[in-house]
Amino acid sequence: MIEAVDIAQTTVRDPSLAASIDRARKLAREGVPTPVAADELGNTGFVIHTVPLATFVALRFGDDARASLVEAVGAGGATDSIAAIVGAWVGPVTERRACRRSSSTACSVERLARRTSRGSVLRSRKGSVASLRPVRASRGL
Repeated sequence: MIEAVDIAQTTVRDPSLAASIDRARKLAREGVPTPVAADELGNTGFVIHTVPLATFVALRFGDDARASLVEAVGAGGATDSIAAIVGAWVGPVTERRACRRSSSTACSVERLARRTSRGSVLRSRKGSVASLRPVRASRGL
């Protein structure tokens, strides 16, 4: 997660936002509780608050998607925005890790989707063959 934040931060041009993200990173390294970070960083719906607080939560609790979302919601304020950002960052990382060790239907579907996005051939139990190609949504949807 740290590497992702490093890369993302290179796109930040606003000095105030960059400074707030740096502060969030420092608070996460120090292991401060989320309410303390929320008080210091802010938890309104303004980007200057949501992105740094989401960064703090993702860095501090990013190994556990559920804990990350609980912390984001528990911070108060604009919990919908903050939790949405945290979920978008943490979810794919933790889900991929979990799917490597799982044979659940959801993970099997994800693995199948990844294979079919490149186009592949599936053989049914009866021996019939189907070629799967990525499907594009129609403009009417």
